[in-house]
Amino acid sequence: MTFMKYTLFVFLSLFATSVLAKDFYKHLKLAKKGDASAQFFVASTYSSGDGFPENDKQAVYWYLKAAEQGHGMAQISLARIYASGDGVPRDDREAFYWYEKAARQGYGLGQVNIGIMYKNGQGIPKDNSKALIWLSISKAIGIKGASSHLEQVKSEMTQ
Repeated sequence: MTFMKYTLFVFLSLFATSVLAKDFYKHLKLAKKGDASAQFFVASTYSSGDGFPENDKQAVYWYLKAAEQGHGMAQISLARIYASGDGVPRDDREAFYWYEKAARQGYGLGQVNIGIMYKNGQGIPKDNSKALIWLSISKAIGIKGASSHLEQVKSEMTQ
């Protein structure tokens, strides 16, 4: 790489980092004032480490703030964190709680996940009737993976 290309690369990298930082701090200010979308943005930034060091504790804190206000994607993100135990103790009941909140708002990822959790008895008692309902809804709206789980539930119910 020539000196000019290297200099341009360094300049653009610093510029992009500066823009990301300004955007992050703008959202952080709004998040502290209670803006759920800003809280989700801040949580996602902490979770991904996109332009900033990853910080699972801060990610969970801000996802929770947004999720408590009904932000569906924050609810799904928080549920995934509890389901995987990534940065928090694994807790299937807590995962189910947040997936269900999102599902009842019409979020397909919440719907398919509670369908799967009912199918497997994960975090809640196994219930194929409820699994059938939620997986049928998620299949109807085109959520990937819903069909195979739905067929497994139907197969179990006919045995």
